[in-house]
Amino acid sequence: MPTQSTNEIPLPVRRQVATLLYREAISMDWELRNNDEKDAQYTRWVDDPEIGGRIAQYRPLSKVRVWIKDTPMKEFDRALEGIHEIYSDCAEQGYAGPQEILEKAGLDGWTVKPGSVGEKPMHVTARSGQAERYVCWGKSEKFNDLITAALHQAFLSGGTPLIVVSSRPDALVSEALRDEHVMKGERCGFNVVHIERSLVPRSPVRTDDALF
Repeated sequence: MPTQSTNEIPLPVRRQVATLLYREAISMDWELRNNDEKDAQYTRWVDDPEIGGRIAQYRPLSKVRVWIKDTPMKEFDRALEGIHEIYSDCAEQGYAGPQEILEKAGLDGWTVKPGSVGEKPMHVTARSGQAERYVCWGKSEKFNDLITAALHQAFLSGGTPLIVVSSRPDALVSEALRDEHVMKGERCGFNVVHIERSLVPRSPVRTDDALF
């Protein structure tokens, strides 16, 4: 077995491990798990020779859990959105992309301005002819972040940002919370739309650096 070290983990190894992590995270509905369930799963991943065992070749065993949690799993949401440079195509399922957000939010005829996709929160500039509009989206628990981002954008460039609250069909936002979101948005001068999105299959991870 290779000697443990703090050397950089090779990119192929990181991607191979991320693919396994994301596959299991998706199968267990990671987004819907509570903290105790996630904590137990981290322990199983550390003990898995194909996951923790691989990383332990490059990190002390005591640091393996931290690496899993703070590196590939920290990027899980961005990988599902398809925007992470290293890990996006390690998720074998993901969301369709920002154009789907515009269509489901009722922006018929609007398209994504090239190069405008960003994160923290996820956002894009929508374009229709000469008109442009800032659109940000995220889960219900990130609503305050969405409001803050929309306020900042409105201050910088004016216009009327659109806030999109996205949820899965099996974890819908309650009617009362929807009403609260809409009311808060109206107070700030923004439209708030609630949509449903489901994960869809993606092409397999490239075979040039995969073990499976």
